[in-house]
Amino acid sequence: MTLKTNRIEKVDGSAGVDTDYLSNDMVSGVAKAWAHYDQSGANTIVQSFNVSSMVDNGTGNASLYYTSPLAQSDNVGTSSCTGRTHMYCSAARYDYMRFYVMNNSHAYADTNSCMGMIHGDLA
Repeated sequence: MTLKTNRIEKVDGSAGVDTDYLSNDMVSGVAKAWAHYDQSGANTIVQSFNVSSMVDNGTGNASLYYTSPLAQSDNVGTSSCTGRTHMYCSAARYDYMRFYVMNNSHAYADTNSCMGMIHGDLA
């Protein structure tokens, strides 16, 4: 069965949105992949969306690979981590994102709660 519509409205008809807006403007602004991962020992993905695997590239360096690739190799990556560390995204490619974590002394460090997300268009 297929459901087709041009507009989605509340049950009482008081508000609605055209599906062109949903498919073009809204979808292009959401994260296409994100992950919360632990790099402090077991190197595990705690939660994720569109992330199939994680590779530990060394202390404070991890790559997260997408389940579904992105359309281009220049995307926008954001990152965050907990503790007395800071984190940055060095690559937001079409098939993976790479993150680095540093401690307050600016040395690479593993931490137990890293988060990263990528914005771009799916292939």
